[in-house]
Amino acid sequence: MQNNANINNINREEKMYKIKETLSITIVALAFLLITGAAKADSYKNIKGTVTSVEASYGTNNVHTPQEVCSVKEVPIYSQSSEPNIVGAIIGGYIGSKIGGGKGNDIAIGTGAVIGSQIGNKKIVGYKQVRTCETTYTTSLQKVLNYYIVSWKSNDGMFSGKAKSTKHWTTGDHIKVRLIAQPVL
Repeated sequence: MQNNANINNINREEKMYKIKETLSITIVALAFLLITGAAKADSYKNIKGTVTSVEASYGTNNVHTPQEVCSVKEVPIYSQSSEPNIVGAIIGGYIGSKIGGGKGNDIAIGTGAVIGSQIGNKKIVGYKQVRTCETTYTTSLQKVLNYYIVSWKSNDGMFSGKAKSTKHWTTGDHIKVRLIAQPVL
């Protein structure tokens, strides 16, 4: 019988411990929500005000501007002669003789002579004008408007402040201002 009473006390103590633990976690979670503002409901009021000053805030952007530059160049017109070019073959054979040794030297001489005779056959017979264009880019920094800083005061004189706006306002303009009340923790 004493054993059953001890078991009941242990079960009751475990239940009380679990309830305390759950309650502690709940209190900590609610405190976290209140501190971070996730559970608070902001209240606001729209009031009428007047613009007291406007200041423009600028930044810079990179601007890439293309520029096309064209020029006219004279290009040679070649003609292929059907006559063998002896001078080109001799020069090519001489250059080829300086490359390699043994049978490789003979092959280099023959190849140099053939290439030299072909290169020497090209003759300039005139010139033609060719227009070529090239696009280049210049990069510059350009000043751009980011936003306006609008200073305002309420019509009753109780409130004033500053706000960012993409709309341009003029000093003296009448505006509607939303005041938000938040607790300071």
